[in-house]
Amino acid sequence: MICNTCGNQRAYRWRKHEDGTEYCNACSDIPAPWLPDVHFQKPYLDHNLAHPDRPRERNGVWVESKRHKAMLLNEQNLREAGDRRRGAINFDRTLHRRLKDRG
Repeated sequence: MICNTCGNQRAYRWRKHEDGTEYCNACSDIPAPWLPDVHFQKPYLDHNLAHPDRPRERNGVWVESKRHKAMLLNEQNLREAGDRRRGAINFDRTLHRRLKDRG
């Protein structure tokens, strides 16, 4: 949708102020919340989130909560991708057969 106030062509959230004017997510004074999509079941040791600048995390990071995992991903500019069952968005069950047939 297009915002009539600022002309934003990708507006997805609308706010109506007391004076009757409408504002979208880009021109509103309230920023849209950023909610990370993080899968977490129980505390675990994650070897992939170890940061090279912290030598004590050489063997991995103990992830304590969903918020802690989101913080670790955010500080390394990472995003968790994939689904809970297969582990990747582009999961292909027949890939190993096709690669085996190829040679």
